[in-house]
Amino acid sequence: MYGKKLKELRDLEGWTQEDVAKKLGVTKQTYSNYENEKRKPGLDMIQKLSEVYQVDIDRVFGNEPDMIVRENGKTYEVEFKANHLLQIPILGTIAAGEPILAQQNILGYAPAPPMMKLQNRNVFYLEIKGESMNREFTNGSFVLVERGVQVENGEIAAVLVNGDEATVKKINRKDNILTLIPMSNDESFYPEAINLENTEVNIIGKVIGAFKQY
Repeated sequence: MYGKKLKELRDLEGWTQEDVAKKLGVTKQTYSNYENEKRKPGLDMIQKLSEVYQVDIDRVFGNEPDMIVRENGKTYEVEFKANHLLQIPILGTIAAGEPILAQQNILGYAPAPPMMKLQNRNVFYLEIKGESMNREFTNGSFVLVERGVQVENGEIAAVLVNGDEATVKKINRKDNILTLIPMSNDESFYPEAINLENTEVNIIGKVIGAFKQY
């Protein structure tokens, strides 16, 4: 399982196996053996992998409650606690024409809400900018967005319109009209009705949680 996760992380970065091997200071064959799970990395290499990919080691190697790692003829027992929190990327922006998880968009990583089961779900945090949703999320808060799920009328989504930066709004769709509904104490914000026949709209994902600031 860890080999699959390593490959997913490498693909997100757009790196080849040779690229990662150079960053780790090992041969391409050695790194390939990690991804193919023909060889398990030692403690030092696990730490290097976490630094190269900028993720918590549990994200890659945390499927087993206990893992035995052998290094230089010695045996180490590493305990990965089941309740350790998944590290989720924090995005400052999303724009058209580039991957959502492009490196320039990532502000850092933060743990998942402890009561949510998010393993193997396509999620990220997105920073809220402005006051158009301040009844729900203040400026600078982070919403948790899940990609690849259906967003129903009345739910809140991250939406990309005409290639501009993504916005977070409650949505309502009827026929070919998508309405983006603000939830603000500022009455200058009003619903925006978009004709899907002549406007490019991409519903990136559904908002399923948030870290709010007060």
